[in-house]
Amino acid sequence: MDIIVLSEVSSSRESDSGRVTVYRLRLPTNFIS
Repeated sequence: MDIIVLSEVSSSRESDSGRVTVYRLRLPTNFIS
């Protein structure tokens, strides 16, 4: 599901800060999964 997250983040390239937060939040979730 990394591609989906990347797509969503790329689509919301409005906030650079928010993009990093989403990526960081999604990274650990994927690792745990």
